Amino acid sequence: MIKLASFVQSLRTSLLLIENRMLQAAGLERQLAPALAAYGPSICLKGPCQSPGLLDGILWMAAPKKRRTIEVNRTRRRSETKLIKLKTNIEPCPECGHLKQKHILCGFCYAKVCRETSKIRNQIKEVEGGHFRAPTVETVVIYEGETANSQDKDKRIIERPRKRPSWFNV
Repeated sequence: MIKLASFVQSLRTSLLLIENRMLQAAGLERQLAPALAAYGPSICLKGPCQSPGLLDGILWMAAPKKRRTIEVNRTRRRSETKLIKLKTNIEPCPECGHLKQKHILCGFCYAKVCRETSKIRNQIKEVEGGHFRAPTVETVVIYEGETANSQDKDKRIIERPRKRPSWFNV
């Protein structure tokens, strides 16, 4: 450990010596060399030069003058703009009667549609034998009590053993 410390000390002194020689070769003195690359002492044209003090740095720029009180903090956090807005565009769904926003699909009806389409997909999967064996024709879903049209001759027909839901359009 002692050898390492002495090696570091000799390396430091040799680097300082090289730095001094380079400054002398450039014609500069040691006092005028920049202390850091980002912040160096300014060159004074008149009067004695003073090195920057602790209060001249960026350390003291953004410190608040006084502590904010709890009342001020709570007033700022609970301002009128940050409160939850009262929604006035809520109406009952015409199909199921649950509350929903205007121009947005009812969540309850959407869940019903998802369940019905997943049952249709499972039935298609059973008929075709897998995902990749599906024909490249249009699929028509026919519910109980319905018949295929003349337009549906060349299409894949899936028959569902139940009545067509009112919300599942033709």
